[in-house]
Amino acid sequence: MPEALILHVVSGAALWQQWSWNPGTVIPLALAALLYIRGHRALQRARNRSGGRNRQSGLRGLAFVAGWLVLAISLVSPLHALSEQLFSAHMIQHELLMTLAAPLLVLARPNAVFAWALPMRMRRVWMAVRRPSTVQEVRRLLIQVRARAAWLAYALVLWGWHAPALFQWSLRDERVHALQHTCFFVVSLWFWQSTFGSRRTATAGASVLVLFATTIHTSILGALITFDTALWYPAYARTATALGVNPLHDQQLAGLIMWVPGSVPYLIAAVAIMTQWLGRTSSSQDHAPSPVRNIR
Repeated sequence: MPEALILHVVSGAALWQQWSWNPGTVIPLALAALLYIRGHRALQRARNRSGGRNRQSGLRGLAFVAGWLVLAISLVSPLHALSEQLFSAHMIQHELLMTLAAPLLVLARPNAVFAWALPMRMRRVWMAVRRPSTVQEVRRLLIQVRARAAWLAYALVLWGWHAPALFQWSLRDERVHALQHTCFFVVSLWFWQSTFGSRRTATAGASVLVLFATTIHTSILGALITFDTALWYPAYARTATALGVNPLHDQQLAGLIMWVPGSVPYLIAAVAIMTQWLGRTSSSQDHAPSPVRNIR
């Protein structure tokens, strides 16, 4: 990392005061946190009355808190202000949104907790909609196509928004910038939900393939950004130079961030799914009836 960038981030007192309090960001984050706390308390009271305990509930709660914090850091902290000056900081912000916050929130499975935050009448409507008999056919169809469709949408959104014309537009217009982040986050939730959403063997195998394919195409994009000797986004030339950072070095660092650490979450998820997949296969074989049991 360029020395000038390190000095600016570590010693820049003004930077650490540049928190983003945009209502369009802060209000949804605050509402999500309040709803989750309210729903979690209501759900815990119900479980205490029934005497039930759920260890997974605690782990999912931790996943939600971690995902929420990563989301807040990427959108509210001084990282957001720095992302408007350096492409590398912008890339860190996008990676936090797409490869950390989104999968953590998907693993948290917060829908049930949010439902418990609703008034009883609305909760009954929610549960009626969520009944298998209501959505079974739709879900069966979506399971068949969602992994491939989510992978394609994820790739198109990622590559499309990194096209110089669109990316430069997002740097000039804050509304377009907000749309960019919304697209990244929503498609990432869909992508990770399709990856983690089913435990069926066939779907698990497809999820592993999708994750490896995503690793490949994101690495290609990162490599293209890293090795190109021309600036993809000239808007960063002025702001990076003002900080004493070479704009091309800033671009190379951004590409490396996408290429190397940005690939790690996909690989970790692929290995985790494959390990569970193999474990279930081994367990089912161990419990299979012996072919010689009835031979005398």
